[in-house]
Amino acid sequence: MTAATQDQAATTAPATTAPATTVPAATDQARIAEGEAAIRALRFVKRLIVVVLFIVGLGAGLVLYRTANPPLQYGTLPPLSEAAEPPSADALTDLVVAGDEAQLADHYDGDLLAGLSSALTMGAGANDPLVQVNNIQYLGSVAQGPDILAFYIATGQMSDGTDGEAGFSLRVRDGKVVGVN
Repeated sequence: MTAATQDQAATTAPATTAPATTVPAATDQARIAEGEAAIRALRFVKRLIVVVLFIVGLGAGLVLYRTANPPLQYGTLPPLSEAAEPPSADALTDLVVAGDEAQLADHYDGDLLAGLSSALTMGAGANDPLVQVNNIQYLGSVAQGPDILAFYIATGQMSDGTDGEAGFSLRVRDGKVVGVN
């Protein structure tokens, strides 16, 4: 082969290989587009799976909560309805906090005051009374028929000088305090 034919072959060879390189580039672009579409589809499926798992987990959690915490069963007795604090019970507790023994003795009988005194005792044998009542907190009331039970917590000092608390309830009927528990 002469030098001229070698030069001619060298110049024509790149011309014949150039179309061969453009054809694979087009197939590479198609493959890249297919790969990107597949990645988008996988990302969508992954997000969908996460959302479905969240919803299934939330539903399973609610079912588990309901089985672990069943509603209260009252049996044959219905729950008692709530009531407002009776004014007569409020007046009695105000007199106890004020320490007004004369008013207490004038307005209430001895059995009621003895029951209140025993309700304000603490300890295992209920032998440590609150000798000074600093505060009485109203907790709530329930009504059944003509009776209203008002619940309280008394805080104060016991006979040995330490702070203490005692819980009690007052039974009110027809606007009058008739019992202490």
